[in-house]
Amino acid sequence: MKTWLIRRVGTGGTFNSNYNDLYFDISINDAYTGFWNDADQKTLSNWQSASSKDANSVSKAVNFVSTTDLHLTGSSIGDNDLIATVLSGYTTDIDGNTRDPYYPYKGADEVTTKKLPSAFHTVSMSASLNNFQAFGNGSFIGADGFGIDFFVNWDATYLYLGWKGGRTNYSSDMYFAALDTDPDGTNGSTNAILGVGFLAGGPRPDYYVVYENNQSFYGVPPTNGNAFEVYNVSGGNWNWVSRTGGDDGISSQIVFADADGEVQLRIPWSTLGGFSPGAGNKLGILMWNNNPSGNFMWARVPTTNPSNGPTPKTLDRYFVFASTAAGVNPAADATDTPLPVELISFVGTFANNKVTLNWKTATELNSYGFEIERSADQKIWEKIGFVQGSGTSNSPKEYSFVDDKPLIGKIAYRLKQIDIDGSFSYSEVIIVETDLFVVPKEYSLTQNYPNPFNPVTKISYTLPVDSDVKLLVYTINGELVRELVNQKQSAGTYNVIFDGSNLSSGTYIYRLIANDFVQTKKMLLIK
Repeated sequence: MKTWLIRRVGTGGTFNSNYNDLYFDISINDAYTGFWNDADQKTLSNWQSASSKDANSVSKAVNFVSTTDLHLTGSSIGDNDLIATVLSGYTTDIDGNTRDPYYPYKGADEVTTKKLPSAFHTVSMSASLNNFQAFGNGSFIGADGFGIDFFVNWDATYLYLGWKGGRTNYSSDMYFAALDTDPDGTNGSTNAILGVGFLAGGPRPDYYVVYENNQSFYGVPPTNGNAFEVYNVSGGNWNWVSRTGGDDGISSQIVFADADGEVQLRIPWSTLGGFSPGAGNKLGILMWNNNPSGNFMWARVPTTNPSNGPTPKTLDRYFVFASTAAGVNPAADATDTPLPVELISFVGTFANNKVTLNWKTATELNSYGFEIERSADQKIWEKIGFVQGSGTSNSPKEYSFVDDKPLIGKIAYRLKQIDIDGSFSYSEVIIVETDLFVVPKEYSLTQNYPNPFNPVTKISYTLPVDSDVKLLVYTINGELVRELVNQKQSAGTYNVIFDGSNLSSGTYIYRLIANDFVQTKKMLLIK
């Protein structure tokens, strides 16, 4: 038996098609099947070369719910290879859902939960396309509510940013994006950008991009004309990196208007420190429009930032993409990230038949306080106390709580951090051993557990007498990265939780200094 998906007749082709998914599963047919002609197992590319047809078609397996249910499922939802062309007269799908006006799905099912195109979409810089057409609804990350729409997408080489609305003909309106290429890191800057800054502990952008339509207000070098520029952080300050002429149809496309103008920018990842998009590589983005001559910010996204109005303005939220892989959908997968309560240590010790909990925060935003919870099995938790938070703070704060009636055995403790609006989150769990107190016979520092770890591990040590204690963590090159303990402690056994979330993979050294006792061990962080 011979079968063909497309059969070529004579020297020409009888099949006229394009922008389709022409998939042929060889595994379920015999060895003499193919896309065209009588030769076996020919490919779509063979057909395209031989016929000069289907230049924009793909050959892609599609995941349906079943052989009789043609709704898309699995990886086919959000698959850019399934972008179809718009056909007049076909405005709805099998469920009556309206087809996307620019990027509909191929086939019978128009998925409404995940728009196309997903990330790794190459955005056209064509003057014939507006932002909704060039980016697609899947790239629309929000509207300010004052006539401005914001767009984000990327491919392996470029980051694409778009603004729709505003007065691109007006000399003092500017379009900004602050970019954090390591949202879990502590580098970057909170310094203001023409009156718009960032709350310490919140977004710490590593770069920012600005489109300007009058150089006399901004930029380097001092020549007039529309352009966009990239700045990075060096020595804690903003520094100029590059300048690209505006509306060149390659790196930017501008629709000039006194109202509802449009800006599309294409920024090479190489300009942004060589950031490489992919699974697990996070990216933070915050966009706004500014009128520096009027000292006024009049559009921003996320809109949960402080409202528009006169500058200076301090922003505390940004969109974070937890992954920048090909399957990410910018419109659906951006997380509106507030300034967190950044917990940098949480330690529990047992001495004199009491458990003392100590924790420290680097920053806090609208922090109401901390409920202390305890559990013997980590299934049933009980509230045993509450400690008032510090509201909003940009400086380290230290807290403690004493459990003077502890349970016996290995007891779990955690903190429930509660915001003023009632939202809450939990800390990591720490374990404190409260067996009958026996004074250790000697100093000791045990190997951390687990090891290797990602990102949390436990470090234990014993003190035979009351001691002045320091527990320090260094890089393999001897640079101090964390001071876990620095206080006088009673004789006993201590467990300290070390969180390496903000550190890169590698070998680290931890050192215990207790009176005259010094001991050092290595641990391995693998992410």
